[in-house]
Amino acid sequence: MRSKIVQVKWITEHLKKINMSDREIIDAKRGIVARKSYGFRDEVVKNVVDKFVDRSDVGYEKYGQTLNDERTSGVKGLAEYLNDIQEELMDAILYIQAAREELDEKRIRRKKRGPVVAKKVTYDGIKFASGLEKYMYIALKKAKIKAKYEGETYTIQEGFEFDVQSYERQSNGKGEFKNRGNKKILPIKYTPDFVSRSFIIECKGRANESFPMRWKLFKKYVKANMPRVTLYKPQNQKECDTVIELITKSKIK
Repeated sequence: MRSKIVQVKWITEHLKKINMSDREIIDAKRGIVARKSYGFRDEVVKNVVDKFVDRSDVGYEKYGQTLNDERTSGVKGLAEYLNDIQEELMDAILYIQAAREELDEKRIRRKKRGPVVAKKVTYDGIKFASGLEKYMYIALKKAKIKAKYEGETYTIQEGFEFDVQSYERQSNGKGEFKNRGNKKILPIKYTPDFVSRSFIIECKGRANESFPMRWKLFKKYVKANMPRVTLYKPQNQKECDTVIELITKSKIK
């Protein structure tokens, strides 16, 4: 048996030297001149058949015989095949469980990627809304760059009288579905994290649902009222460091 396997490996290496494909090599070793071609109306069935053929080729390459050769030569009997089936099914159950656990973990990770409540921290007597804001504050202080923390609040959308009926729930989705129109709409305000004469910094590790719209409105406000101001929106500590580098370079110029 061992000599046959060695012989098969030698033939394989020899055939590879004449640039034959793996499929052609296997066919040559088995004396197959041409393969029967099948037409498939179902692409899924075709893909499954291709996998069966590929798996058969891998097995032949590894063991030097086909499943039929193994059966007819008496290498394995019914008991051995039943044992193989049992072991494969046991493995399949383990794979199913592992796949289910992987799917559950992905669902948890997907949920975790949503908006989160940042942990508030206190430093230098200042209560920061997040650790990233604290990091930015320390970096600015170390670089001796002056900026006020939450020092300015901007009205980015003026309030107005809404004298039209509007049937809806509260903005948070709660409450009764009723007419909530015919009243004054409050203005939309925005308070950036750090403000100076030449730049504004907003540290936003992970934004909530309303922030993207508020940020766009603020950009529009800046363009109309503070065109010389540069905006920075770092989302991690590395980007905070980059902000310091950019501000420092702008000062040198």
